[in-house]
Amino acid sequence: MPQNDHMDLYRKRYGRRFDHEEKMRKKEARSVKEIAAKAKNLHGIKGKLFAKERYKEKVKMRKTIKAHEEKEATAKDEKEKTDGAVPAYLLDRNEVNRTKVLSNMIK
Repeated sequence: MPQNDHMDLYRKRYGRRFDHEEKMRKKEARSVKEIAAKAKNLHGIKGKLFAKERYKEKVKMRKTIKAHEEKEATAKDEKEKTDGAVPAYLLDRNEVNRTKVLSNMIK
């Protein structure tokens, strides 16, 4: 049995410490300072590799943020209105399309 299974079994049987979530939250909050210090002090090839990894993370984050913003936004569709009578069930449908669909069509 691998060690990870033993740890899971122990956790399942006995749980975690009462303040585990709080400790992990604080540790995560402090990790930002450690990463900044590391980025500041690394030299040479290690510094370049570290910067490259950070850049990849930032690009990934930007892409996810942009995808969420596109998903949330809507845009009015500017189509030619047909003359004549329009049925009542079509009147309140403002022909709204998602901007993501529109931006994909433009590409």
